[in-house]
Amino acid sequence: MLDQAAGRRIVCALGQLNSDKGFDHFCDLWLDSEAIRQRFLFVAAGRVGPGNADRAQAFAHAGGLLRDGFASDEALRGYYNGAHLIWCYYAPGYNQASGIFGRSAQFGRQPLVRAGSYLEGLAQHLGVPALHLEGNAPADTRVLIECEPMEFSGIDRTRLRETSLRQLSKALGLDLH
Repeated sequence: MLDQAAGRRIVCALGQLNSDKGFDHFCDLWLDSEAIRQRFLFVAAGRVGPGNADRAQAFAHAGGLLRDGFASDEALRGYYNGAHLIWCYYAPGYNQASGIFGRSAQFGRQPLVRAGSYLEGLAQHLGVPALHLEGNAPADTRVLIECEPMEFSGIDRTRLRETSLRQLSKALGLDLH
């Protein structure tokens, strides 16, 4: 993956590659912008969902890196470690928590989220420096091109656990410490 990037920054879409997970927008950004293709390598690793095969093939034909199929834990760690940005831009109808987002925070990789989504709020709450996309290809292309590489050490899991236990204890009226 790093060889194929040839110095470009890497954006990874991991897991199910379908419309709920914003795979269509991911592909459209890649396919519609020479500037994106010059500055980034988009990598899609996971199972291509029904109805997305043609789009996935067009993505790969245009130079995107496609790994269609199950990705092992070891392979996923490699993708997280090699990526600069993790695709967490999900469709409005799929507005929920995400293991991909959680792992991006743990690995210290900046997630790309949909503006106004649950994940945008969660990123703010956790102090995760997410990049917010609007769902408008020209505007999102500009956001990506203008984003600066950043250092993010990942979330403090101990502090997160303590905060979660404190909030859960309060909500349930129990001492969980």
